[in-house]
Amino acid sequence: MLTFKSDDGKAAMIRLEQGEDLYDGVTQAVRDLGIEAGTVQVIGGLTHAKFAYYNQQTREYEEH
Repeated sequence: MLTFKSDDGKAAMIRLEQGEDLYDGVTQAVRDLGIEAGTVQVIGGLTHAKFAYYNQQTREYEEH
């Protein structure tokens, strides 16, 4: 994984290696860069993905 932080500290980019887990990679990059809040945009391809959302009424994640 490669991480790049902008000069003003308001943006960061990461590059994951092929086969690297997206969630784990982003989580590690956030820790390494000291990011406390922000948004995530992803460009690229995945070999396997699960989509889920948090249901506030049941307080559980629901996969789709």
